[in-house]
Amino acid sequence: MADRLGGYWLGARLGSGEAYEAYDESGLRHALHLRESAAAEAALEVRSVHVANLVEVTDGHVVAEYVSGMSLRAAVAEHGPYSGGDLYRLATATATALAAIHEVQAVHGGLNPDRVLLTAQGPKLIGLGLAAGTPAADVLAWGQLLLFAAGGPDGMDRSLRALVASAVDRNAKRRPGARQLLLSLLDTPQSQLGQLLPPREVHDPALGELAEEVYQGLSQADQDLAAEVFLRLPCSREDLLAGRAPARVTGIERVLKAFGDAGLLSDPPDRAELLEIAWPRLREWLDGEREGLAVHRELARAARRWEAGGRPESELFRGEELERALAWAAGARRHLTLNGDEKRFLDAGRASG
Repeated sequence: MADRLGGYWLGARLGSGEAYEAYDESGLRHALHLRESAAAEAALEVRSVHVANLVEVTDGHVVAEYVSGMSLRAAVAEHGPYSGGDLYRLATATATALAAIHEVQAVHGGLNPDRVLLTAQGPKLIGLGLAAGTPAADVLAWGQLLLFAAGGPDGMDRSLRALVASAVDRNAKRRPGARQLLLSLLDTPQSQLGQLLPPREVHDPALGELAEEVYQGLSQADQDLAAEVFLRLPCSREDLLAGRAPARVTGIERVLKAFGDAGLLSDPPDRAELLEIAWPRLREWLDGEREGLAVHRELARAARRWEAGGRPESELFRGEELERALAWAAGARRHLTLNGDEKRFLDAGRASG
């Protein structure tokens, strides 16, 4: 069963800390940090296109919007230092973010090259509300960030070098505020020309998007089988294949391999519950079969038990239980099909009645 914390289902761990990919009841992806932070309450008020804004703060965790992108550290490692207009655009975006944070009396407290992600919408700061600090410390971190991005002060023109030097002044009282940094940058034409784009696209789809990519890569026949596979979860691989014709077994194995290679299934399949939340197509399948799922799961368990026990007559459905299963099998299903064991079980129950 997928781990759940409050209104969120936890997915993969993010980085090396106590942070997780998490999905809310609508299937929307977030970043959830297992951390208590007094700084997070004020940060809830921050709204900026250059910040991963917070969604929820509790005593035990902080939830933020999920951001896909390459970190500034990775971008510099792969493509070298920034310069010219790109460096100005990076400076302006990050100063804009800090100004928005400080405007609501919040601080970032942990600005560094790993917490600046380069996205198709421009740079975004992540990790808001996770650490205490001061506005002056944020400005110092901003200056150090620009020095890192430029490969040192020699990578900057005179104007930006002077602004960064003021930001890293040892005397915190002499450092400019974030808003002052931003206004100084906006006076420079380079800061407003174009948009800073990531060096390359990062393929980081949400679980539902990844599942849909895999599904769309299947043949029509295997897409039909995929619906049945997921509607039968959670169960073992052996139970999925039991009582199937060889051609259908081969198709089911292709489906399991496709989703397994994408990291969406394991044996036994333990991410099915999370996919139910994150993948709209699976939710649609489940909604279409909702009334009959309990009937089918009861039938599937009984048929497996009956086969494993040597098909004893005492294990067969009778009366209302049999009528309910037969009615479902006769037409109250959309995607599920009966496997051989289930057909034999119902036929035997009908014959014994």
